[in-house]
Amino acid sequence: MNGGSLPIVPVLAVTTATQALTTLAALAMTAVAPKAALDLGISPALVGYQIGVVYFAAMAISPVGVFHNVPACHSGYATKPSQSAL
Repeated sequence: MNGGSLPIVPVLAVTTATQALTTLAALAMTAVAPKAALDLGISPALVGYQIGVVYFAAMAISPVGVFHNVPACHSGYATKPSQSAL
């Protein structure tokens, strides 16, 4: 590692994998909606509400800044102002 910084390739790999799996989990239901609706005994159109809820929750939580206090989300300049002048 270089001066305490994170290695870029593993960080990007984990970030990309997390994003891919989260998207898969949120959107997979729409792909299997007709079959799932038959098994549940509901209209396939009702599955569309799940996507609406996911999008609404994402829209509502994004301004809050859930990860504002997580050190990994801050740049080195913002967290260590004494070293940024170097």
